[in-house]
Amino acid sequence: MLTVAVERHGYSVLTGDRRALVAFGQAPGLDDLRLTLANRLVCLEILLRLLAEKLGVDKLSACLASLIPVHQSLKVFFSAGCQADHSQCFVALNTYFGALRTEVGASLLLNPFLD
Repeated sequence: MLTVAVERHGYSVLTGDRRALVAFGQAPGLDDLRLTLANRLVCLEILLRLLAEKLGVDKLSACLASLIPVHQSLKVFFSAGCQADHSQCFVALNTYFGALRTEVGASLLLNPFLD
């Protein structure tokens, strides 16, 4: 996927593989590839935040209901506390995204938000 995105500048890569993003962001000797892919890697947290803003936390949670019990991050983002107070869902998404940006490199991940 990364190769296709490097070759086609209009393409982005969507992934939920946090370990792969961190490995790519920290691997030595890949600065040229990281520069080429800057702001073109889309992580799960950004996708979920965009969907939560568009659909609402309740509807998104309902759509993901079968995955929530088996996915650690989804359990956090759509916990009972986040269901009761939707702002907490966004806090959790933003916190996970911020931590990932720190590990991967701020310019590598797409961030469509000003925060």
